[in-house]
Amino acid sequence: MLPDPARLRGQSGRRETHCRRAIADAIFYLVDNGIKWRALPMDFPPCSTVYNYFAAWATGEQDCS
Repeated sequence: MLPDPARLRGQSGRRETHCRRAIADAIFYLVDNGIKWRALPMDFPPCSTVYNYFAAWATGEQDCS
C-alpha cells in the first residue's frame, strides 16, 4: 500500500522523520472521525506533514503501489 522509502530503492536522500505507517494512521483517523487537519491529536505527526503526504498521494506525485 505505501511506497518504499527511497533509501531502500537505492536512491539517496534524507531519512524520513516520520514513518509512513504513522502518517497513514493519521489520515485514517481524520477520515474516520471527520475532524479538521489542525485538530489532529499530538500523538500523530504534525498536520502539515500529514497533509503534504496526503496531497502527494492524492495527486499521484508519489506512487502508492
